[in-house]
Amino acid sequence: MNINGIDDIDRAIIKLLVDDARLSYSEIGKKVGLSRVAVKNRIKAIEDEGIIKGYHAEIDPLVTPKMSTFVAVIKTTAASYEEISEMLVKQPCVKTLCKMSGDNQLHAICVADDMNEMRNFAYRVRSFHEGVLSFSAQMVWEIIKGDVLPD
Repeated sequence: MNINGIDDIDRAIIKLLVDDARLSYSEIGKKVGLSRVAVKNRIKAIEDEGIIKGYHAEIDPLVTPKMSTFVAVIKTTAASYEEISEMLVKQPCVKTLCKMSGDNQLHAICVADDMNEMRNFAYRVRSFHEGVLSFSAQMVWEIIKGDVLPD
């Protein structure tokens, strides 16, 4: 990880927090050779700079009972691309929305509480605007790398 404007110790602290955000200041201090107070002050400064935005529990929606994780691919007309993008951003089950290069295509990574919410999402998208040319959704069976639920 290379973040401009910080030293090697801050980089080491950030890496430790990325690997395990529950480490105590004392545990981090032992690993980087600083006191607990020095680590606390460095982390506060890193947070104040906006490099660390928060600490979150990582939930695996693939093992959470009744949750459905899916990827929706929506093709639109050029004229309706932005309007449909704005509508998708407001959908609670859309966790990540990507504008794709090429033919006015959007990919939405979604998590629905159940199959009924997934169906309702699909219906809302398909019937939202005549500019929706096609809609398809595929279930996610396994996440090999990364997160479905971003910050």
